[in-house]
Amino acid sequence: MYRRFTLIVVVCGLFVLVAGCGNPLKRPAANVFPGSKEYEERVATFKITPKQAYDIAHEEAVTDNKLQFLSRKPTVVVKRWYVFSMPQGSGAQLQGYHVHGDTGQVRFHAEKRTVTSQK
Repeated sequence: MYRRFTLIVVVCGLFVLVAGCGNPLKRPAANVFPGSKEYEERVATFKITPKQAYDIAHEEAVTDNKLQFLSRKPTVVVKRWYVFSMPQGSGAQLQGYHVHGDTGQVRFHAEKRTVTSQK
């Protein structure tokens, strides 16, 4: 009797969770592009603003003498990283400077892959 009651409570709880809050297993998009609602929402959770991230990336690019890889604004945000690179059609190259939106850590990625916009 107790097991059946517990099972019913668990099933009802999962139903309420899935029906009331949407799918809890659905992950947010890893890549968000400037101009989208998702971009604005994600950037609002960062400690570092896009302007501050650009300043950090610019300082690193000057030091590395790689200004050709630096865009004035983030071309995409990948997870918690601003990516400053050259736009690529309907997406962005990953080659460029990546600045972490919470810590300000900066690193240069040389990979020439691109991410595409889902617009």
